[in-house]
Amino acid sequence: MTGLANNPLQKAIYDALAGDAPLIAKVTGVYDEADEKAPLPIVVIGDGTTVDNSTKTEDGQTHTITIHAWSSAHGRMEVKDIMGLIYDVLHNSSLTVTGHSVVLIRFEFSEDFRELEDERTINHGVMRFRAITEKI
Repeated sequence: MTGLANNPLQKAIYDALAGDAPLIAKVTGVYDEADEKAPLPIVVIGDGTTVDNSTKTEDGQTHTITIHAWSSAHGRMEVKDIMGLIYDVLHNSSLTVTGHSVVLIRFEFSEDFRELEDERTINHGVMRFRAITEKI
C-alpha cells in the first residue's frame, strides 16, 4: 500500500459520484477520462494536486480535485444542476479511502462557461474540492 492517498481518494470520489442515483439519472456517465464520443451530459474527474500536510505525529496530505461537468443542452441550467448534484455528493461527505481517513472534503469554487466544439455550443462546468487525508 502506498503512503499517497491520491489514487484511493480518486477511487472513492468516483464511487461516490457513480453511485449517486440522482446524479446518474441526470448524466450518461462518470469518467476518469471520457471517450470523446461519450454522449453528453457527462461528469469527468479532472486534474488534482497532492501536497504534504503532515504533523509531528500524523502523516497527512492535502488534495485538490477538479471535477468537470459537460452538457450540450440549450442554456446553462443543466450544467448548473449537475454541479449542484456533485456538490451534494462530495461536500462534507464521509468517503471511505483505503489506508487513509478523510478528515474533510469541501467545495472550493465552481465556474461555468461556454465552449464551441465542432460548431456546437457546449456548456462546461468546473468545480474544485479540497480534501485532507491522514494515513491510518
